[in-house]
Amino acid sequence: MAALEERTRPRREDPAARLDQAVDVLTRLVRVVAAQHARTKRQVEQVGGRLDQLGARLDRLARAVTAGRTTDVRRVAALARRVGALERRRPS
Repeated sequence: MAALEERTRPRREDPAARLDQAVDVLTRLVRVVAAQHARTKRQVEQVGGRLDQLGARLDRLARAVTAGRTTDVRRVAALARRVGALERRRPS
């Protein structure tokens, strides 16, 4: 029991030091999360433009297919694979 009391004593004796330590840890954590967010945002912006272009192409091809022009099926399948690959690379 004495060993347990000795281990917990510094916590009870110096709450200001523990609070400073917790603030430092949280500050570092916020900086890490902010850096990750900025990197993810840049990646989404880069991929987003390509997805918009591919989405427009996919819409045009889908309209062509629904209008009865089924010769574009191979192109639709290839485009769907490209869109799927880009979406898998896109961060959540």
